[in-house]
Formats: sequence, structure tokens, C-alpha cells
Amino acid sequence: MLPKTIWEAITELSLFFKSLTATVITIEDMKKLEAEISIILCKLEEIFVPGIFNSMEHLPIHLAYEARIAGLDGSSIFCSYYFEGHVYARNRKVPLNDDGGAQDVDEEKLPIFSHPGCPYGKLKTRMLTEKEYIAAHSYILLNEDHVQPYVKMYEEILAELHPDMNEVDIMLDVDKNFATWFETYARQNPIKNKYIHDLSGRPLRTVKTYNVYFINCYKFHTVSYGEKKLTMNTGVCISGDSCDYYGMLLEILEVEYPGLPIKSTVLFRCDWYDPTPNVGVKIHNEYKLEEAHAPHGPHSSHCSELTQLISYKHS
Repeated sequence: MLPKTIWEAITELSLFFKSLTATVITIEDMKKLEAEISIILCKLEEIFVPGIFNSMEHLPIHLAYEARIAGLDGSSIFCSYYFEGHVYARNRKVPLNDDGGAQDVDEEKLPIFSHPGCPYGKLKTRMLTEKEYIAAHSYILLNEDHVQPYVKMYEEILAELHPDMNEVDIMLDVDKNFATWFETYARQNPIKNKYIHDLSGRPLRTVKTYNVYFINCYKFHTVSYGEKKLTMNTGVCISGDSCDYYGMLLEILEVEYPGLPIKSTVLFRCDWYDPTPNVGVKIHNEYKLEEAHAPHGPHSSHCSELTQLISYKHS
């Protein structure tokens, strides 16, 4: 654990650069950063030996000011890095962590099969265990909006057959039995959308695995792949109704459903942190940060769950 004074100084410097490189900045924000950076650097000079400070360490002093007074030409070059992928501009290369996604013209194709993303590195294959197989298929079904009318239909059937079932029991039953019911329903009733019909069947048991994946202009890699690297891109965050869930990426899986056209989606297998405040997650109100602790204790049984990739929006 870092001493509090060192942790605070490094955290404030990190937040300075986070605010400086935000996609939307205001003059008021830049004036605030101008005032804060001098204090931050003074804190760092009190901690570290003078020998590590040179002109580069003092460069942040000028950055907020330059961002505030940038003229038309400077602003244009800066903003060109945030144009859409098909727009070319001077001094602009391929976007960082480009996912290479192209828009699909098939209007029937489900979002779960069309979200852009790009794997990187050596491809491997493996067989899903029975538990993983069931969890992956159920998760994909229950997180596709076009399947929700069938989920509601199944819930109504449960409520009619079992009037005493509460909402929790219905949710548990949906997680456990909806996939089987939906497969039988699709066989006995015509479903016009070919993707929904194919989704009602089971996926292939053999999945592709990757170490790196680019999505939403972010780069993710597995814990094992990045353990000896200088940068860390193994963390994931999913926003929930009552709290945010943090985890570490263990495996990147591409799950495919049989039949043409080819239909596949990518899942993350993660270790999840305990979201209980002041137990698994500590909130720093002053810096508006949440600090997650390693998965352990009574919630460790919930680790290594499969998470559908397109549910990850930012963070």
C-alpha cells in the first residue's frame, strides 16, 4: 500500500491528465486545471528526489493554458482525432485501438451478432464445459432485445401455471429453463426472423479464444497475456441499476451459432470483485473514484462468469 500523501499526489496528477484529454472541455475547467497543476507538482517535488525533475516534468504547467487559448488551426488538428473513422484529416492516422467495425447492411441481423469488434493475436479453440455452455447460451438469449417478447411470454406462462411464484423465483426459473422452452417453441411455431430462429437453437460447443480484443476504441487483454506488460488493459466495468461491477478479464471467447449466414458474438470471462461498499469497493468521494479489492470471500463463488461484450459501454 502506498502512503496516503504519495497516493493522493499521483491520483491528482492522473485526474489532471484525464480532465485535460476529455472529449469535451470548457474554459472554466482549464482555468481550474491551471491552478491545480502547480500545487500537484509541488506535492510531487516534496516526495521525489530533485534529480528526476527536468523540463518534461514541468511541461504540464503549460498544457491547460495552451488548451484554453488554442486557436482555430490548433483546435482543428486536435479535434481531427475525434472524427468518425471514415473521415481523413491532416496529421491523422488510423484511430487508436481501432475495432475495424463495418456497418452491416442486413436489416434482420440482430445487434448481438453485429456489434463491431476486432480480435488480435493467435487464435486458439477449446470446448466449453457443460456449465459454461448453458451459461453462455442463456446469457446471449436474455441480453438480446429481440428475444424479450418471448421472455415476457414465458414469464406470463409461469405466472399462470404457478400463481404463487414471486418475482425472484420467476427470474431464477427464466435463467434455468427459458433456453429449453424457447428452443421447443421455435420448432413448433414459425419465427420469420432467421437470426432469432437460429438463436433459439444451441451454439457450437467449440469456441474461439483470443488474448486481445479491440472494441469501442478500447483495447482489452487477458490477465495472463498482460501480466508481464507495462500497461494494464485487463479491467472491465459494467454499470448496474444500484452499483457498478468491476472485474478482471480472464478469457475472450467467440461463440458461434450454426447455420448460414455465420452468426457469432464475443463474451468476456471475468473474475468479479465484491461490489459491497467498504468491503470489495472503497469510494473516495474527494476524487470521485472507486477502488476495487481483489475477489475473495463469500462472493468468490460468483467469479468467472461470462459477460457479453456489447454490454460494456465505456469505462
